[in-house]
Amino acid sequence: MFVCVCVCVFSSVGIVTQFTFRVHDVSGPITRFDYSWTNKAQQFQAFKAFQIWGVNAVPEISASFYMDPFGNSNIEGVYLGPQTSLPPLIKTFVANIPTPASSATVQTDWITLVVHNAGFPDGSNPTTVLSNPTPPTRTFKAKSIYVNPPGLSDAGINAMRQDSNDNAYFIFDLYGATSNINKVATSATAFVHRTSLFSIQMVAYWNQNVGQKNADLTFISNYWNVVRPFATAEAYQNYIDNAEPLSAYFGSNLNTLTRIKLKWDPKNVFNFPQSIPV
Repeated sequence: MFVCVCVCVFSSVGIVTQFTFRVHDVSGPITRFDYSWTNKAQQFQAFKAFQIWGVNAVPEISASFYMDPFGNSNIEGVYLGPQTSLPPLIKTFVANIPTPASSATVQTDWITLVVHNAGFPDGSNPTTVLSNPTPPTRTFKAKSIYVNPPGLSDAGINAMRQDSNDNAYFIFDLYGATSNINKVATSATAFVHRTSLFSIQMVAYWNQNVGQKNADLTFISNYWNVVRPFATAEAYQNYIDNAEPLSAYFGSNLNTLTRIKLKWDPKNVFNFPQSIPV
């Protein structure tokens, strides 16, 4: 364990002057797995398999499901263990999915996985790409919502399968009912979302096409409204949106965070439109 002392700004709450890190050994094997579909008719079955399996996914696995209006969908997962131990852990998922257009299971190491997940070509030198990353810039609108176990109903899954926007996509980040995220009490930290099966990130982007902006904003708002009856009222802080109340992001922790904010930042120096109020 080591301690890093620094000063940094957290615009919602205050100043952090010290971090304590517990380091972990990442020298062991890591396995990534991917399954992809390009047929919109397969989205329902693929997502339902993801959701059913995800309820009991082991904490050593993290996964995200991607869906877009074109009909593309895929799952990307990471298992903290060797490839030989993975099959029984995803057996339920694999048994219920439609035939994928492509699939891959690759045993790798931690830093190679970081480079892969950052979007760089496999085989890229980690030292080179991570010392000077140049990700593309996009202008977009994002909203989010949480879904609790056992997940979305069939009607909810069908409601998500929108097909009216070419610039949108949706990502379902699995927490899992047995995940380490959900083993922490809701009041233990500022992060209150400890009972969810997954979060949904809804994104529409227009880049330099300003004429597309209003249509994309409307699409994402409408999409959220369609999904809302099948989900919770919670939303993820890192996809913060000024259309949502702060209670969606902080839930029962909001009053505590407000008291902390009032004590340490009574003049509201650190603020933005959706920051913790004084």
